[in-house]
Amino acid sequence: MTRTAFVSLATLAFGSLVLGAGCGPKVTRNPWQGQILPLAKGASWTYNATVVHYDQALGKEIKTSLTWTTTVVDVLPGDGVTAFIVKGWPNDLVASTGEKPLPTERVLLKSDDGFLWGHDRAATVTNSDGWFALPLQDGAQVCPDPSLPYCWAVAEKEGDYQLNYRSGPEEETYLLEPGRGVIKYDYTNSGTTDSVSVTLQKFEPGSPAPDEAAAP
Repeated sequence: MTRTAFVSLATLAFGSLVLGAGCGPKVTRNPWQGQILPLAKGASWTYNATVVHYDQALGKEIKTSLTWTTTVVDVLPGDGVTAFIVKGWPNDLVASTGEKPLPTERVLLKSDDGFLWGHDRAATVTNSDGWFALPLQDGAQVCPDPSLPYCWAVAEKEGDYQLNYRSGPEEETYLLEPGRGVIKYDYTNSGTTDSVSVTLQKFEPGSPAPDEAAAP
């Protein structure tokens, strides 16, 4: 075989590889992957939820299965602090009594690498309840109030992060997946049979441009 023929065959083979690669599945990068909580106006999470509540009047447990939606309805930028107004946070379901639960608005503050819960839209860092700070590390303890013995225990679960909080008979657990946020929430009360279990089915990102969302 001549050198010219060899080069031509090699060129054809390379072209076939390129064409073949173009026919494969397209991989779309998640621009939110660097965000443990991809918060932005319009972002929404759709969950399958199961709520168990003991009805005193009926004298039996009531188990309700429903679809639950959490949405960021507004974003209020401030001086070093951003307030995200979130409607329908998963633990709204803890107060459910078997009837259709009503989503409420909560204020989640982000200050540098910290996330805190404010009591109203005018909340500041100093009058808010700490939730967690980044980076999350396996085995760490995140204590919202140093004067109390209750803390969030952090555990890494195959690249995701579990936050577990126990106060008396009540226990809450969040599972956070970078790029999608809360993918699972569980609540139990050892003094009752009440429980909540929430699993993410669909995440719809909000509006910022990908380069903003990807920023650490």
